Amino acid sequence: MKKLMIAVTISVITLVFGGFWFVQTRVFASSEVIYEASTGLLPDQVCPRWILIDTATPEDPTIANDKLVISTSANSENIDYIQTDLAISYPLIIEARVKRVSGSTISTYREAITMGFTIKPNGGNAVGNTLYVGNDIIFLITPSGRGATASVDTDDAFHNYRIEVDSNGAVEVYYDDALKLTGTAYSSTSTHGLVERIYWGESSILAFGTSEWELVKHNAGCPSDTYLPIIVR
Repeated sequence: MKKLMIAVTISVITLVFGGFWFVQTRVFASSEVIYEASTGLLPDQVCPRWILIDTATPEDPTIANDKLVISTSANSENIDYIQTDLAISYPLIIEARVKRVSGSTISTYREAITMGFTIKPNGGNAVGNTLYVGNDIIFLITPSGRGATASVDTDDAFHNYRIEVDSNGAVEVYYDDALKLTGTAYSSTSTHGLVERIYWGESSILAFGTSEWELVKHNAGCPSDTYLPIIVR
């Protein structure tokens, strides 16, 4: 069994009642961060926590039959999860096991299932890319639109999607362990922002739909904030 190595750094100290100091520690896991829907918990209920972005009405993420169900019903709606403040090493690896249930898009370069990242290779400018999963199609994007594309099954069964990114921003996408797409991370403040992050779900304002997720994991060692009491004498 692989051992999980952690490193702890103290980031904040706050005085509270009863003569206790509460020390906020930030724990970075140097191995995989794994979310599994079979736990019965939503991604924002596990540790390290995923931040939920939910603009959908009335839909909310749910757990059904050991699957995380993400559903939106209008282009303007989003439900996705994000982690920032990462400890990125290369190759960055992001994986998910997901099935498309339904979806609609008004764009040739957006779909209702997304897996994306923003990185700062060699301490430089923020760059990123996004894998989109549509109706029996997957693709990356470029500054001008749809990038590398592959025709694969996306809705008859669950499939494994793995994104690998090297220190130069080169991107490879594997579908059930077979290499299907290659591309590159690129700079776009409006698309990728300025902060290192990993996100997934339904994050486009040009598409909507329903998807089921069994597993999401990455190797970027997201921190977990905890509070440890220290007695002051």
